[in-house]
Amino acid sequence: MFAANTLREAGFAQPRAGEALVLLASATDFTGEFDAARVMLDDAERSRAGRFRFARDADTYLVAHALWRSALSLALGTRHLRLTFSEAGQPMLPGTGFATSLSHTGRFIAIAIARATAVGLDIERDPPRMKLHTLAPSICTPREYAAMMALPIDVREDALLALWTRKEALLKAYGTGLRTDPATIDADGGVELSYAGHATLRIHALDAGPGLKGALAASPHVETITILPLARVLAMPVSPDGLSRSYLQPIAPDSLHA
Repeated sequence: MFAANTLREAGFAQPRAGEALVLLASATDFTGEFDAARVMLDDAERSRAGRFRFARDADTYLVAHALWRSALSLALGTRHLRLTFSEAGQPMLPGTGFATSLSHTGRFIAIAIARATAVGLDIERDPPRMKLHTLAPSICTPREYAAMMALPIDVREDALLALWTRKEALLKAYGTGLRTDPATIDADGGVELSYAGHATLRIHALDAGPGLKGALAASPHVETITILPLARVLAMPVSPDGLSRSYLQPIAPDSLHA
């Protein structure tokens, strides 16, 4: 199983009731192991990996999906993982009582698993490669747009990026992704959100460390988010909002991936 030792060394285990586990990793730490990652994938995933224009993007995809499958197998206690996808691409773990989500940006990877009916995860590079203010009308509801335009210009981009991660996380948890126009739904953090035809969810901001911004949407009973970097951990005290504060450092050269 890909990176099983690394997952165990990071303290990965089955999430407790009311907890979501979020694994953070960098594909760079798995350079030289891309063939081993490829073995973990199914035919559809291998086919998609082969369609990326740039090798670095294909490599990140391979590592992300291999880590995802290994983490889920450990959490569920089985090597016979049944990971399926809805028509819209939402991952499902039928018959387990768990929900999962995957996100990657650049070389960074994030994986979430929780005992819940739905979970959605998004991470983005911070700062992003493009200015978001020009996209604000297409990603904000009228109320959100007014609030964003009222902010000082020097903090507006950061607020828009945080809002975008919340939108992505919410739409992934709903199982629609960008098939739903993000400008039609509010994505406030820390409150219960209910939309017709969808489960009630709450969005949490993730402290994913320097250079990243993230959000997790999950069922309201999920109150604790535990962040586990697959690297040496510089852990800080858990804050009152239930978020652990951890940051990434490179994996030690002698750390082995099984």
